[in-house]
Amino acid sequence: MLADHRRRVRRIGAAIALRLRALDRRLHIDNRGRSEWIWAVPIAGCLATLVLFVLQGAMISGTTPALYVPIGLLVAGVIGGMSVAYMTPEADQGGPDDGGSDPPPPAPEPPPGGWSGWLRTPDDQLSEEPGPRRREPADSAGSR
Repeated sequence: MLADHRRRVRRIGAAIALRLRALDRRLHIDNRGRSEWIWAVPIAGCLATLVLFVLQGAMISGTTPALYVPIGLLVAGVIGGMSVAYMTPEADQGGPDDGGSDPPPPAPEPPPGGWSGWLRTPDDQLSEEPGPRRREPADSAGSR
C-alpha cells in the first residue's frame, strides 16, 4: 500500500515537472542548473500576497475578509506575474550581439571652418540672419 502511494506521488511529481518544463520553454526561461522548484517562488509570492492582503484589510477595517478577496486576487496576480517576469530569460541565439537594434546613423559632417568660426568674426562682417535683434535704447521722451 505504501509503495503504491509513493509511485502515485512520483507520477504526479513527474507530470508536474514535465508541465513546468514545457512552461519554461514556452516563456523562454533559462532553466539550466535549476529544478522545477524555482516555480515555488512566484506561487508562494502570489499566495502570500493574497493571504496578507485579505487578512490585513479585514483586520484594519473590522469587516469580513470576503470584501478584500477581489482586490487581493488582482494584487497577488501582479506580484506573481512580476516574479515570473524576473526569471532568467534564455540567451539569444545567433545573429550579431548588438541588442537587435539598427546600426546608428552616420555622424553629420562638421561645418567648414569649425562650428565656432562666427565667434571670431567681427559684428560688421556677419551675414544678416533672422533672429533676435538688438534693442535700441528707448527714448525717454518718446516712451511717455
